[in-house]
Amino acid sequence: MKGTLEKEIMDVLWASKEATVTQVNNLLAEQRAHNTVMTVLDRLHEKGLVCREKRGRAWVYQAAVKPEEIIGHRLGDLLQEGQGVSDALLLAFVDRTERVAPQVLDRLAQLLDSRRRRQK
Repeated sequence: MKGTLEKEIMDVLWASKEATVTQVNNLLAEQRAHNTVMTVLDRLHEKGLVCREKRGRAWVYQAAVKPEEIIGHRLGDLLQEGQGVSDALLLAFVDRTERVAPQVLDRLAQLLDSRRRRQK
């Protein structure tokens, strides 16, 4: 997800489970033109982030991914690009882990070890 409106719309869908374009727009902090919300929802559908079902004349949208999947993809994109992945960025991430439960850090270490073995 690139835009702030995309994130706001995903937040609405995660909270409401499903919604039409009009319902999404009504739940946004700042309402937008109907066509703007519809266009963003169409783009999110094309990206596979939302699914939709035709009910009567309206599309009803649902989030197709969990919030943590979005965060994981964004982090993965940053790491894949190679640009902007500096020691400072990695250290900032590691510094934030000081409040993370030890079992979560152990699981992260296991996943990293597994990925490293697959790449060899």
